[in-house]
Amino acid sequence: MRRIGNRIIGSMMTASSLLPERSMLPGNQHRWGFFEKSGAVWFLVVFWFFISGVANLYAQSVQVSASASASDLFYGDSFRLTIEVTSTGSIEADPPDMPDLVAFRYQSKIPSRGSRISIVNGATTRSVTFTYVLTAIREGNHIIPPLDINVNNQWMKTQPISIRVVRQGAVNSQGEVQLPSIFVALEPAVKDPVVGQQVLTEVVLYFKDQIEVTSFRPGSGWQPDSFWKEDLESLEQPRAESTIYKGQRYRKATLLRYALFPSLSGTLELPPFPLTLTIRDRTSRNDPFGNFFGRANSMNMEVLSEPVTLQVRPMPSVLEDAIEIYAVGTLQMNRSISKTTAVVGESIELITTIEGAGNIPLINRPEYAIPEQFDMFNPREISNLERKGTTIQGKKQFTEFLIPRAPGEFTIPAERLAFYNPETREMQYVTVPSIPLTVRSAPSLLAGSESGSGVALRPVRGLAIWHYGERVPVFRSWWFWVLTVLPLASLVVAWRVRSVQDRFQNDRTYRRRHQAGKKALRHLADARAFAGRGEGKEAYRSIEKGLAGYISDQLNLPEAGLSAEELLSKLPELVDSETRRALKILLDRCTSIGYAPPGTVEETLSDVSEADALLKKLQGWLS
Repeated sequence: MRRIGNRIIGSMMTASSLLPERSMLPGNQHRWGFFEKSGAVWFLVVFWFFISGVANLYAQSVQVSASASASDLFYGDSFRLTIEVTSTGSIEADPPDMPDLVAFRYQSKIPSRGSRISIVNGATTRSVTFTYVLTAIREGNHIIPPLDINVNNQWMKTQPISIRVVRQGAVNSQGEVQLPSIFVALEPAVKDPVVGQQVLTEVVLYFKDQIEVTSFRPGSGWQPDSFWKEDLESLEQPRAESTIYKGQRYRKATLLRYALFPSLSGTLELPPFPLTLTIRDRTSRNDPFGNFFGRANSMNMEVLSEPVTLQVRPMPSVLEDAIEIYAVGTLQMNRSISKTTAVVGESIELITTIEGAGNIPLINRPEYAIPEQFDMFNPREISNLERKGTTIQGKKQFTEFLIPRAPGEFTIPAERLAFYNPETREMQYVTVPSIPLTVRSAPSLLAGSESGSGVALRPVRGLAIWHYGERVPVFRSWWFWVLTVLPLASLVVAWRVRSVQDRFQNDRTYRRRHQAGKKALRHLADARAFAGRGEGKEAYRSIEKGLAGYISDQLNLPEAGLSAEELLSKLPELVDSETRRALKILLDRCTSIGYAPPGTVEETLSDVSEADALLKKLQGWLS
C-alpha cells in the first residue's frame, strides 16, 4: 500500500516539474508563490489519503464457505451446518435464505450466530458464522446446494456439500454392521395385530458406554396415522442396562410407552419418533485437566427413530347369532338388572359390565333384543381406565333404562357377546343368561267411596231467572288468554328443551347423530386450510375424519376400526352405486396417503371439494 502511494506521489512530482517557470508566466508573482508553497502541499496530502483508502479497499479479501460437522450420517442423526464469512476488514452479513431440503429437517431455521477476531503477524482477520442444526430423514447420497449470502451489500455464494445417509445396521463393503454411538428406536410388541388390538410400543434409547445421557425431551405432536394412541404412565424412572444389539454392546433405556390401537387393516407405518437429548461425551482425552476436574463435552442433540411397519390383520368374522361389539383383549363380560319385578311406568336398569385388559375405550354398546312392550331411554356409558404399566386395563359399564308400558311376564333373552383374544388369536364368546321380568299394573291413584259422602243433594225447583250484566266476560278479553296460554306454552317449551337436553346428554346415539353434520363440516374446513398451506397429509386425514366420521355417527357405528369396505357395506340401499364408488376411491386415497407422498395443492383442494359434494349427498340420505 505504501509502495502504491509513493509511486503516485513520484508521478505527481514529475508532473509538477513540467510546469513553466515563474519567469515565464505573466501576472501576479505573489499568487504563484503561495500556490507553490501551500496549495501543492495540500493537494499531495489529499491524494495520499485517497490512494491509501483505495489501497486498503483492494487489500481487503472477503471469503464465504459452508461446512458440515459430518459427511457420513445414520438415519436420524443430527449435524451442524456452518456458514462462515471471513474478511480482513469489517463485515456486515445477514443470515442466508435456507432452502427446503428433502433429505434433512431443520431443528430451527433461526441460526446461532458467532463472531471472532484473530491477529496473526500484525494482520487482523474477522469472521462471522451462522450455524444450523439439521436431522437426516432420508437415506442415500444427498447434496446441500450452494447458499446465497449478502456480505457488505454484495451477494456471494458458498460451495455445495455432499452428505451420505445410511440406514442403521447397514453392512459396509468390509462386511461390518454400521451402527451409531447413540440412537432411538420404536419397538412394538406385536408386528401383526388385528384391528383394534392393543400394541404396546416402547421408545428405547441405545447408547455407548462413553456417553452419559443427562436429560431427554420427546418431540411434540407424534401421532401415527390410523391409530388410536394412549399414553402409558411409567412405573419407575428409566434405567440403563447393558445389552447386545446386532453384535455390538450398548446400554439401553426404555424412555416412554404407548398403547396403540390400529383402526384399519393393511400395511400401516409408525412414523419416526423425534427425541431431544442432553448428553456428555467422555471420549475426549486431549484435555490434561479433563479427568481431574471431571469435565466432559456437554451438548444438546436431536435423534430420530426409523419408521416401523406393521401388518394389521382384519378382525375375524363372528357367528351370526353373536353380537359384535369390536372388543379385543383378555376380557370378562356380565349382564345384570336392577330389579326383576316392577310396575308399569317404573324404570328398570339393564347393566352390562366389560372389564379386563384391551381396547376398553373403543368397545361398543351391545344391542340386545328387548321386548317391544318396553321403551328404552337415556343409555349411559361409564369408563374407568388405568394406564399404568404396559397395558390399558379397566372397566366399561353400559346402563340402559327400560320403561314397561304393559303388565305381564316378560323375558330378556340370552345373548352371545363376541370378542377377539390376542393370546389365543381367535374369537371367543361369552353368553349372558336370560332375565325374567314381572310387570304389574300400576295401582289406581283415585279410589271411589262405596258409601258416598253423606251429603243429600236436592234439585232446585221453580223458575230460574238469568240476569245479564253489561260487562264483557273476562274470558273474552285478549289479555286473559295471553296470561293463560303464555305460562302453559312456557312450561311446554321448557319441558321440551329439558327433554332434548337430557336425551343429548344421556343418549350417545342421539348425540352422535345430532353433532355429525357439524363435526364433518369442521373437519372438511380444516382439510381445506391444511391443503392451502401445502400440508397434504393432514388435509387427507381431515377428509377421512369428516366422511368416515359422519357415516359412523349417523349409523351408530364404531368410531374406529372399520375399513372403507365395511363402512360402505353399512350404508342403506338408497345410496346409489356411483356415490359408493366415489366414496370408496376417496377413502382409499385418504388411507394410502399416510405412507405415500401427497399430490399437489391443486389436487388436494380438488379432493376437498369432492368430499364437500359427497357429504351433501350423504346428508340427504342419512339425516
